[in-house]
Amino acid sequence: MADTNLVARVEKPGDWNHYEIVARGPEIQLSLNGQRTASWVERTPGIAAEGLIALQIHGNCKAEISFRNITIEELPSPTVPTESEVLERFGDGQPGAPLAAFAGGKFSLGDKETVVFVGQENFVRDQKVGELEAQLASAFA
Repeated sequence: MADTNLVARVEKPGDWNHYEIVARGPEIQLSLNGQRTASWVERTPGIAAEGLIALQIHGNCKAEISFRNITIEELPSPTVPTESEVLERFGDGQPGAPLAAFAGGKFSLGDKETVVFVGQENFVRDQKVGELEAQLASAFA
């Protein structure tokens, strides 16, 4: 669901607004006048991936709604590396044998070992805050 305060800031009432919808598989992103207002992944089973496109307005809107300059373009396929290409970035490129459990159940780092965090937006936020990095640096200085 879009943040109503954000929409109120970027919307131009009484003027033309640029509304963009980007759909890549089940992931859908909505932007209003260049500002992303909503992003979600459709998880409802049975929703068709192909079909008609309909323009609508939700709720009890009494506004006059007009559309112009509507374009639809097929997006290029994203370049997704293969599993082996991803693994090559972190070592010899092949999955190895599972590592033994931490000695005594406690995490420790050996000489010249590298810690890699894999994730999405939460890790980006953590990186900006720096708290996790500071804890690792002080624990393994």
